[in-house]
Amino acid sequence: LISDEAVKSINQHAGEDAPFFIYVAYNAPHTPLQAKKEDLLKYGFDPDKPTFSKEKNGYGGEGKGNTERQTYAAMVTCMDRGIGRILETLKEKHIDENTLVLFFSDNGANVHGGGSSGSLRGHKFTEWEGGVRSPAIIKWPSRFKGGRTVDQLAGYIDLIPTLLDAADAEPVAENLDGKDILPVIQGKQQSFDRELYLGYGSMIQNKWKLVSSHGGNSAMKNEEDEVFQIVEDPNEKKNIKDNNVTVYKTLKEKVTAYDSVKPKKSVPPYGYGRKGFKAPKNWEIK
Repeated sequence: LISDEAVKSINQHAGEDAPFFIYVAYNAPHTPLQAKKEDLLKYGFDPDKPTFSKEKNGYGGEGKGNTERQTYAAMVTCMDRGIGRILETLKEKHIDENTLVLFFSDNGANVHGGGSSGSLRGHKFTEWEGGVRSPAIIKWPSRFKGGRTVDQLAGYIDLIPTLLDAADAEPVAENLDGKDILPVIQGKQQSFDRELYLGYGSMIQNKWKLVSSHGGNSAMKNEEDEVFQIVEDPNEKKNIKDNNVTVYKTLKEKVTAYDSVKPKKSVPPYGYGRKGFKAPKNWEIK
């Protein structure tokens, strides 16, 4: 359904004098894990064998494969097919050369929902690389050469200033947290200094990363502060804090300042207000 709407939107708005923006936020692969049977069969699904299920009261019971990983893989295949349709539509409209396409994810793998962090340490809900590092792919054939890897440290907050630059538009606000990375992608600039606060006493600054102990995230079990040269050691195996005291102190001061920022109102815990809630028959947005 999401792919259908994306293709429909491109067909409606594509044209030399009709620039458009589409944000395609797939809910796959995400729990509840559910996939089409034809996609499950590609990964060895046997309908005569039991399916996995962690859902209660039958919620999300349809579309289950024999295992979580099998179902997850089938969901990714379905998503890939949808992305392929979108790219093919751009090509059919003869605008693929001058359309900027960006693919990215908001977090690392959920290893408890069919995902895998590979060799990276940690997973979703942690500040280890397995939780915060994710793939990003960008193409814009008429504006920059492809087939390259750009090593500039960046995060999703950099999208707004980068896309504004690409569209030759004025900033929507002053003092944006994000940074424009388009000059680096275009090869006009090699790199620039960048730091990203990850939360819970953790941050990355260029090639260095600090993960604080007892930062407040119950999923993190490290008993001491750890510093990594994250370019050379993306799997976070070697704590080099003691050999880089100055770097450690600098990062610790910076992350302490970030941690000290407290919101006026706290976010309610997940599931707050769920008990006893009944959805209305007709939703009205006023």
